[in-house]
Amino acid sequence: MDDPTLARIEEEVNRHIWANLPVTTREMKYKEAIAAGAMAFFTEKYGDIVRVVDVPGVSVELCGGTHVPTTGQIALFRFTHETGAAAGVRRIEAVTGPGAYGLIRKLEGELEQAAGALRTQPEHLVRRIEQLLEENKKLEKRVEELLKQGAGAGSGSSERIGDVELHIGDSDLEDRDQIGLIMDAFRSSHKRAISVLFTNGERAGVHVAVTDDLVQQGVRAGAVANAIAAVSGGKGGGRPHFASAGAGDPRSWVWRGLRPGNRRGVAPPMTRRELLAWLEARRPVPPDPLRACLEVAVADGELSPLVALPDQLALLGRGVLAGWRVGRPAGRELALELLAADAFITYAFEAQADVDAGGLAALAERIAGSEQ
Repeated sequence: MDDPTLARIEEEVNRHIWANLPVTTREMKYKEAIAAGAMAFFTEKYGDIVRVVDVPGVSVELCGGTHVPTTGQIALFRFTHETGAAAGVRRIEAVTGPGAYGLIRKLEGELEQAAGALRTQPEHLVRRIEQLLEENKKLEKRVEELLKQGAGAGSGSSERIGDVELHIGDSDLEDRDQIGLIMDAFRSSHKRAISVLFTNGERAGVHVAVTDDLVQQGVRAGAVANAIAAVSGGKGGGRPHFASAGAGDPRSWVWRGLRPGNRRGVAPPMTRRELLAWLEARRPVPPDPLRACLEVAVADGELSPLVALPDQLALLGRGVLAGWRVGRPAGRELALELLAADAFITYAFEAQADVDAGGLAALAERIAGSEQ
């Protein structure tokens, strides 16, 4: 039942109350009461003799309860709420007398509190709300314009992977539409570029935008977003040029290592070929069997283009240990794999120290956190 209908019923009930109509009750046979026009609203079984409550000109009903001698003693009637009683049945509840007066006083108090919060008088509350809604609409439009210009992307950094420009940023935005505006602004102002935006909030995530020229070459934002989210157990999806994914565990060491704030002062990521060349240049040169084991791990391992070199190496070491736990090698093979895992972790710290020794503690924290 809609609000205008409820309001009309409430007004009619109160008119009958204030008319102070007499209320009469009498007992009679059930069939005679029904024949006289009495209404039986409920599903209870009635006996042969029933109690009939009559408000002249208003209603005649069957009822077993106690009632007032006149309607005026009810004083006031006010609807409270409507609920579902059963399938296809609605129950409308109301209060009367002191209960109705208490409800009105409570609503008045809440109205005064709302008016106080908006620094206006209760009688001007509607106009004040309309003003705030209009101001909010103007602010939203202004925010939209700023986002279209690229504002709101937060802190970040840029890197080059081949001829592709990679932008990695952090933002506190949570509204996906607003994030989409930022990404549209990025795509319209760049060529051969990918934007990766990490967002904070209750549901941490990553958003990826890919320029049209890269989309035409087969680069898909959804694939990039899923690859990044997968390191923390997350997943997502979207369109080829824009996609989003949630972080399964934002505390994941690799996920934290991807964030722009953690990428400063670290060696950039490497391709598989670059990483093999980097390992070849390490001194002292590892024995041939160990070097072969390292090369196999690099060839078989997953290398994300967004993960910095120290984290790439640490991930490879972790991958070797994970493979050992599954395959359970023994003897010389076991010794080689344990040495390879240890070598990758050692190389991870070397790679970090080559660029910024101050980042060693953060790297150690990420690696230690992954083992908890």
